[in-house]
Amino acid sequence: MRSVKKRDTENGMIRTLLLTGIIVFGVALVIRYTIAPIIVSGESMEPTYHEGDLMQCKYLPVAEDLAVGDVVSYRVNGLRVIKRIVGKPGDTLIVIDGILYVNNEPQKTEYEAIEDPGILKNPLTLKENEYFCMGDNRNYSRDCRVTGPISLEKIDRKVIRRLISFGFSGVKN
Repeated sequence: MRSVKKRDTENGMIRTLLLTGIIVFGVALVIRYTIAPIIVSGESMEPTYHEGDLMQCKYLPVAEDLAVGDVVSYRVNGLRVIKRIVGKPGDTLIVIDGILYVNNEPQKTEYEAIEDPGILKNPLTLKENEYFCMGDNRNYSRDCRVTGPISLEKIDRKVIRRLISFGFSGVKN
């Protein structure tokens, strides 16, 4: 009788541990694939986002409709970055006297004048499925002015909001 109780207790503990493991794994999957967290590193998105900010993102299906002004995440040379979309397919961009023009319209912005236009020193028309992204801290951002337009297929997340600021680095912005 005693060994039956001991076996029942052991089976109960195993079931409890297994159930706990399944729950923890399930919660981890939900966080990973619904929150899609990113931790900001660097200063290229200041003053909007700061080093150590934990961002909630959503994964983008290929057909996601992106808009100018959205902050997105993608990889450049294996490094995950977050940048703001400033141009979408069909737009023509150029920087003149430190001001970004999109389709011959100066972009009203609270950001400082752009010191280095990079590839935007000449007009650039974005092809189908191409986006142009820049950091909010225009003069301290390695962005599409250096790396060129980004294809829709490479954009994998859209920033929804800042969850919390931890004050340590993670993703280069």
